Amino acid sequence: MGSKIDLLVKLQYLDQNINSLESTKIKIPEELESAKSEMIRVENKLKDAEKKYSDYQKALKIKEGEIDDEKEKVKKSRVRQNEVKTNDEYRALLKEIDFINSRIDTIEEELIKMFDLAEPYKEEIASAKKELENEKKLYDEQIIIKNKELQDIESEIKFSREEREKLMIEIDSEIYRIYERLCKYKENIAISKIGKRGICQHCSVLIPPQTVNEVIADDKVLYCPNCQRILYYTDDV
Repeated sequence: MGSKIDLLVKLQYLDQNINSLESTKIKIPEELESAKSEMIRVENKLKDAEKKYSDYQKALKIKEGEIDDEKEKVKKSRVRQNEVKTNDEYRALLKEIDFINSRIDTIEEELIKMFDLAEPYKEEIASAKKELENEKKLYDEQIIIKNKELQDIESEIKFSREEREKLMIEIDSEIYRIYERLCKYKENIAISKIGKRGICQHCSVLIPPQTVNEVIADDKVLYCPNCQRILYYTDDV
């Protein structure tokens, strides 16, 4: 392989490496955002569980308040017992007190059933807290890992760009213009190799034997008749 094409091959390798690294670099904030979103989801899950428990406690207080109100009614009715003048009024008060006590029993039964719901609510909160703790730990670990990965990528990009600048000093300007044009229209792949079988490794087209011989001779820049990329020969394919 001649030096001109050899330089282009090295250039394409560096460019592809830089592009790949840049693509990976772009994904890092997205990956961190995804991890953060999962943590926020669990935070909201915990908030929902805590709200349900808070609403439950409010409902308990309402029931307890209802019992207190009914008991207060009983007290007032008993006070009135001392004020009644007839047996009918007395019996009516007893009936009223019985009704209120029955109502108190009903509310207390409802309250006892509600007490049984406390544990599931607490378990849901405990589970969400544990899940959130794990998610925060994972997120913190991801921040450390991804920041290190980002530093490594930026360091490698810097090195590759420096190598590219050195390489550009040796590359013929006209050949570079051809390379740039091909990269623009050929998915950033300007060069394709052919091996002993004479097949373009990019488009899988069989290259005419005469063209293969000319590529091996490296007298000039030659192109694949199908994909129009610059050809270079290597016997490892």
